[in-house]
Amino acid sequence: MPQLPRGWPPWRNAQPEQYSSQPQSQPPPPPQQPSRNEHVSSARNHTSRKPATPSRRASLLPAAAAALLSPKPRLPTQTSQRRASTHGATAHRPAPEPKKQAVGVCELLSVSLSHDRPHITYDVRMPVSSARVWHYPPAKLSSSERDALAVVPATSRIQIISKFFPWDIEVVNRKGVTCGDVLQAVHDALNRRIASSEWWIVQETQRQQVSMAFDKNCTETPSRDRTEGILRVDWLRDWTAVLGLVKDNDFIDRRVYDKKARPSTWVLVLTRA
Repeated sequence: MPQLPRGWPPWRNAQPEQYSSQPQSQPPPPPQQPSRNEHVSSARNHTSRKPATPSRRASLLPAAAAALLSPKPRLPTQTSQRRASTHGATAHRPAPEPKKQAVGVCELLSVSLSHDRPHITYDVRMPVSSARVWHYPPAKLSSSERDALAVVPATSRIQIISKFFPWDIEVVNRKGVTCGDVLQAVHDALNRRIASSEWWIVQETQRQQVSMAFDKNCTETPSRDRTEGILRVDWLRDWTAVLGLVKDNDFIDRRVYDKKARPSTWVLVLTRA
């Protein structure tokens, strides 16, 4: 019988639990995660094992620089979307309305603060050609002064009322009412004959005063004819000199019933001749 080597069979010196036929009760331990240092060391070893060639490094540098310098795409945020929507809304917003030009009257027909020195001297009993500009010596109105716009902004129609008479005077010019248009319209409207209804609606005292003004005007006005009868200008008595136009909103609201006609209505101011 051949002799076996010493220590054979191997299980002769083995521990009983090492080669036990019974299954192990405890599960095998889980594999351990490599630590950070192991990752770094493995990466270094891997880099050291496979160094990049000079040609490969040169090819990678431009790509890396381009990746660093190229702007990163930005996702639209809620704020940017709100700004975009606001910008779109303002783009389609209607244009603002132009500012309204200030309403005023030309210098020739503006009422001076001192009634002793008006800008114009004109007696409505006389023709418009007798109107003068106030300075020494007085001079007739030039063509530029007659053709100047009566009110600003230019309008093709204005209505004139006054505290000295009950009638409304309408002035129309498609190209814009001028100072000459105003003077001519006032002269034509006040040199008309008074209607019978207008004469008898006033009291007896006022009729006497108007009759006295009629006699005086027929004497002082060379072109006046008594056969014309009592005119509206006689109704004014001594208040026949024009001072100018003003915008008296309180008086206009009381006098003009139509609200749409109030913006184009002006008040004629008179003084003693």
